[in-house]
Amino acid sequence: MKVLMLGGTRFIGLRLLRALAREGHQVTILNRGKTEATLPEGVERLYADRRDPAAVRRALAGREEGFEAIFDMTGYQVRNLEPIVEMFNGRIKHYVFCSTAGVYAKSVTLPVLERFPYRSKVGTAPGLASYTAEKVQCEEFLLDTNRTKGWPATILRPAAIYGPENWMDDREGSYFARLLLGRKILVGGTGESLIHIGHVDDFARACIAAAQSDASIGQAYNINGSEAVTANGLVDIIASVVGAKAEKVYVPYGQAKGSMDGIMPLEGERNAIYSIQKARDHFGFWPRFDFRAGIADTYEWWRKQRGLERIEFTPGKLGHDVDLAYEDQMIKRWG
Repeated sequence: MKVLMLGGTRFIGLRLLRALAREGHQVTILNRGKTEATLPEGVERLYADRRDPAAVRRALAGREEGFEAIFDMTGYQVRNLEPIVEMFNGRIKHYVFCSTAGVYAKSVTLPVLERFPYRSKVGTAPGLASYTAEKVQCEEFLLDTNRTKGWPATILRPAAIYGPENWMDDREGSYFARLLLGRKILVGGTGESLIHIGHVDDFARACIAAAQSDASIGQAYNINGSEAVTANGLVDIIASVVGAKAEKVYVPYGQAKGSMDGIMPLEGERNAIYSIQKARDHFGFWPRFDFRAGIADTYEWWRKQRGLERIEFTPGKLGHDVDLAYEDQMIKRWG
């Protein structure tokens, strides 16, 4: 395929770009140009800020007939999507949009199915609530343009994604670092709530498979791992892979939120399980990584490319926003 990727230089987009290149697809990427990355040979790079629709139109002018598929990894607001639809509707075969499982309202039944209702599309505060609300708005826009204008959109809804080249040190890398430093690990509640996350390379495979399936057009899909894991199991598996002993400190949920911000488990109080059967039925996707294998793969990369010596430590901090001083207060209180 001749592919346009919106994004392509960080984590999910970069892993997808490499997967596309390995399969022999011809890829052009468009992004702000703020992130340096080693790109596969033959990839063309264009520059524009998605927040500036006029700049996007200028960067893509004259290329309206040049692509078969578009992968959108950086669409966060409807205004980011509008120029793409205007320029390429009727000219491409497929558009794959990276959304989030955060679009769902809280459910009393599990697993969560794609037909379950949306959460509010009005963000009540900056941060995650605003992000997920705007993703709901994006999904509604894309599904409406599919129905009314034939826009060939497919929506993929991952929960948390982990894996090699994750630049966010406050995710799985923070667990690696804590365990290697011999720190106690905070766990919310009893640690028995279920978490459902997926490996980045499995998500990349799902993107490509969806783009090659006519059945996926006009549809939304959950894309996650093949299994859920408890918060206790998550910590124990990571510790086993690292070769360290995990000493857990259990914090009541009413007290845990601030201490757990920015790290996995992302939302530990409620079980989170998402059915991925629809993706299997429609385009044959099933994850290759179980959680242990995925963490082992991730740690191998992290050990070589990040590691303790490459994390930017500041007093009381681990990575870019993990507050160790506050964690120490919680450990002292509850440990």
